[in-house]
Amino acid sequence: MWFDGPDVFEVGVILTLVAALCIFWLTHSDRA
Repeated sequence: MWFDGPDVFEVGVILTLVAALCIFWLTHSDRA
């Protein structure tokens, strides 16, 4: 997999940003 080194923090940050974007899109979408 791609959990080879100490970049698990980067993965966590990316997942957090993606989750925030998804929540933002879902809450602000007119076609909910």
